[in-house]
Amino acid sequence: MTAAQPSASQASQFVMTMAARYGIDEDQLFNTLGSTAFRLKNGEVPTHAQMTALLVVANEYKLNPFTKEIYAYPDKGAVIPVVGVDGWVKIINSHKQYAGVEFVYSSEYVTMPGAKVPAPMWIDCLIHRKDLDKPVKVREFLDETYRTLPGPWQTHPKRLLRHKALIQCARVAFGFSGIYDQDEAERIIEAQAHTQTGNVVQLNASSNGQGSSMTAIPHLTDAEQAGFAKELAALIQRGEQLGSFAPCRAWVESLDNPAAQAYLYAELESAEQSWQARDAEQATDTESEKGTTQHVEPQASVSDSSGEHDDEKPKADLKSTVKQVIDKCLTANSFDPGRAWIKARLAHSETATNYALEQLEAAESEWKLAVAS
Repeated sequence: MTAAQPSASQASQFVMTMAARYGIDEDQLFNTLGSTAFRLKNGEVPTHAQMTALLVVANEYKLNPFTKEIYAYPDKGAVIPVVGVDGWVKIINSHKQYAGVEFVYSSEYVTMPGAKVPAPMWIDCLIHRKDLDKPVKVREFLDETYRTLPGPWQTHPKRLLRHKALIQCARVAFGFSGIYDQDEAERIIEAQAHTQTGNVVQLNASSNGQGSSMTAIPHLTDAEQAGFAKELAALIQRGEQLGSFAPCRAWVESLDNPAAQAYLYAELESAEQSWQARDAEQATDTESEKGTTQHVEPQASVSDSSGEHDDEKPKADLKSTVKQVIDKCLTANSFDPGRAWIKARLAHSETATNYALEQLEAAESEWKLAVAS
């Protein structure tokens, strides 16, 4: 669930809608929020454009800024939409597919540097969806999330680690993006500050001879890449099991490390392409073993007195492949990857493509009826 970029008129409509919801006019809404929920820590008030952007996010996720379900966090001339824990709980509970959540705690506790109390080494969050047989599971590790800066991590590490697990699992389960908790917002600012001081590359490439500077995305070292090996392997495995890498990318998007995001995006893209190639090869091998042709389009040199027979031949050849695609879609609870695969792999034959898409549509309709009942 990603907040779409609205037009100016749509944004204005959102503001009017929210003002009417609280029984005030637009100016009162801006003035009140500017002095309360959207007032920045440094005392500054966001611009109308920035507050409008925050209100668009609030409207998208049905969050109440007056109860601190969403508020503003300063980011060098901009603002980051920060959603409090109550806000995250609200958008999770309001999702139509949400069917419950549970947490599993590590039996081994550790006391991190500076912490006043011990906490579990990891916490698993399992979110149940109505349309999935198995829950979506995400594990957050204490050593990867703990912050040594004085604050709540020293006094309430168990609670904060549980919040981390809940938020990350919600992103993977429902695709929430574009919103952050305060801890993430602070890390984003810190990462940007680090990037600006240690990873700025000056590029003097303008045609008029005047230099221009550009901030380069930092690269992970070999050691840092090795540190992501376990997460990367788990992401690839889940993407292949689901038949879709979209949830994996949603998890990567939640990271506050630009270098890690760039590295993981590239690796996931490569893994997805390899998986699709293997999948297509397996489907072709299956057809070959059954004595079917590898190309579903009838050869031009092969003629038959009945044009109707030529139309039926590719359908017979495709049955096995289409069944495999449908099975994968049912496993992933999404038919979009199947459509994309069919359009890409069968592009050479309009007859085969139309037939496969018709079968996919029929299977999807039956699946939706089964889910609804």
